[in-house]
Amino acid sequence: MPDPEAALANTPYLVATDDKALKRLAKAQETALETRERAVSANDRIKQEAEAALAPYIKATRTDLVAESNIIEGYEWTPQAVREVVATHAELLDGSVRTLVQSVRQDPRVYEVLGLFRAHQIAGDWSHSDRVPRAHEIRELHRLVLGDLPGSGSYKVLPNRIGGTAHRTTPPEDVPRVMLELADWWAVSPADPLLTATVAHAWLVHIHPFEDGNGRLARILANLELARYSFPPLVVRAASDRGEYYAALAASDDGDILPLYELFGRVLRRQARIMARPTYVMDVINDQLLASEHDRFQMWRQTLGLLSGALASEFKKRGLTFEVQGTLDLGSFSLLCDRDVEGNGWFALVGAPGRRAEWLLWFGYRSNDWVDLRDTERTYPSIFLSRRDCSPDALHPFTRNFSTADLIAEPPDEISLVPAVPHPVHFRQRYSVAEHRPDKAAEVLAVALESGIG
Repeated sequence: MPDPEAALANTPYLVATDDKALKRLAKAQETALETRERAVSANDRIKQEAEAALAPYIKATRTDLVAESNIIEGYEWTPQAVREVVATHAELLDGSVRTLVQSVRQDPRVYEVLGLFRAHQIAGDWSHSDRVPRAHEIRELHRLVLGDLPGSGSYKVLPNRIGGTAHRTTPPEDVPRVMLELADWWAVSPADPLLTATVAHAWLVHIHPFEDGNGRLARILANLELARYSFPPLVVRAASDRGEYYAALAASDDGDILPLYELFGRVLRRQARIMARPTYVMDVINDQLLASEHDRFQMWRQTLGLLSGALASEFKKRGLTFEVQGTLDLGSFSLLCDRDVEGNGWFALVGAPGRRAEWLLWFGYRSNDWVDLRDTERTYPSIFLSRRDCSPDALHPFTRNFSTADLIAEPPDEISLVPAVPHPVHFRQRYSVAEHRPDKAAEVLAVALESGIG
């Protein structure tokens, strides 16, 4: 791997050169190599096992990318609904771009799916070439994503901003020059493919060259680069990744690319693990990926919603904030039920208004201690607590290894949600388990955490 300074030369990004940052970078680079090796192996097996089914498999995978990318941007499209639109308009997707745009110009909602799907098709074709798109080709991709709308395929003429952030995007008069700089760097990037994809994504969002569609386009470009090197698709899940994704993008706006690089590495590793399952291809094609767990997942999500609402209410009463960062999608849920770390994700941040969050609640797999206590119980994901780590050599902002000396009561070591029972929130404290209703569980947890928020 090239050193970070050389890899990021001529970009707005850097990686700090202190020991902590370099260790994180080395770990992320190691993950990228392992993920690519795993994906190449899975792709080879997929081609051998399902040569005749490869086209529907690719279509199903792109459907997932389209659904999640639209949901991230606030367009509510389920994978099932996307599949229906793609199936209904299959002939348009196989025809010319001009025909596609003209045929659905009166139905912009349908175009939200078809335009993005076709853009992924074209990016997939480009991924087999020896070059990356130039600036004018990126504009053409944008025209395809947005369709017959004002500003489609044209750089912005008025300043815009990214909602929810203080970041000031590139002024309109500078956009053509900066987009050429991005394309020129991408064409000769010395970085590893995952870092290149991360930079291309972050840089385009940072520039915000178009009035709308920047996020969807950025995710297409990242996937294009990754596909060139046989990485799995980068499926940023709205349910489980949104909070960390936006936090990492905010860090990239300040020049720190490492959080987004690490996140993309974990997202790819999760997808590679799912792809490695022996029945993965046919499950995807038949829309039965993890289908046997679908009902359990839906009931678990309902229980999580009850607990989340109770926690938000309880912390609000105490003048504290409870900010949900994400939940679990079906794939991550299944991985955690299998006790696979690749399903991990952020759940919520707790703290005082106007200050950095003190506590992180996150999803993980059930511990050995829990399995020892209740080995006959059906397995569900667990929720764990981490506290802000203020030590100068901390690798991450939160740690599980925190002192409880300043707390009124010890928080639970592990929380499990067991649907369809009267007391569905189970707290493990060392070697015993207490069962609570959601409102009581929220009160117990708030009492413990409140005293740790100065």
